[in-house]
Amino acid sequence: MFNADLPTRYSDGRITLTYVILVIHKHFSDRIDAILLTCVPNGELFEIYGAKISRAGKGGRERRKDFRFKYIVDGDVLRFKLLTGYPPRAEIITALKGSKVVERLLNLSNNQLRINRWH
Repeated sequence: MFNADLPTRYSDGRITLTYVILVIHKHFSDRIDAILLTCVPNGELFEIYGAKISRAGKGGRERRKDFRFKYIVDGDVLRFKLLTGYPPRAEIITALKGSKVVERLLNLSNNQLRINRWH
């Protein structure tokens, strides 16, 4: 199991919030297929979310310098499990109309990702 080494609270006791912005684009191009915003649960919520939501990043387990957040687990978009209505922890801020990449992303999430704006 990979343990992200992020502090769960700042030194003054405030809770640490982590957001990840993903830009899905065509390599060496200005074409942006989608921009996603995801909210990563902090370590104090491990008992609720478990180990399925993160894994070692490109540095691997040995370096432990980065992590990968899995915002889609077993075909479902990760949700805020303690909030009323269980809103998703990931959303598509903007998506390119007709993009095959966006279609695959929606299929991967069983069409649970909300798209805020098309471009």
